[in-house]
Amino acid sequence: MSTEALTTSEIEGEILDRARVQSSIQRQLGWAADDWRAAPAERGVSEMMVNLYKTFASPLSDDTLFGWHRMLMTGRQNLTDIGRYRTSSEPMQVLSGAMGSPKIHFEAPAIGEGSIGDQAIHYVVQSNCSRGSGAVTGADKGRGCSPVL
Repeated sequence: MSTEALTTSEIEGEILDRARVQSSIQRQLGWAADDWRAAPAERGVSEMMVNLYKTFASPLSDDTLFGWHRMLMTGRQNLTDIGRYRTSSEPMQVLSGAMGSPKIHFEAPAIGEGSIGDQAIHYVVQSNCSRGSGAVTGADKGRGCSPVL
């Protein structure tokens, strides 16, 4: 779990301390752990990994995704849409590079028809269908299982 937590964070450009992540995971599991003081990002990713481990067989839902997002964003004060689909009409971009010359790695689709919420609902339904749970709840009702195109 700690390797997955570290590599997941590295993909996002965040380098976490392995010992602190491992200690935080152990605490989340209720095991005796070293007295490492984990930063909010290390605690959040550890909490998410343990939650994932404990609930992997449960159907996926918006609430699950939002909960994981809240865990990952533990301690973040600079974001407005934590634990929900984004609401800003401005494009969301993943950037790297210097302030004056950023490199755009990804730009999220615009809010509106075919929005991230619509796409996520489709993903949740298809994920549950492919896992055989067939669970369709909340906003997913009426969307049933269909072939992935």
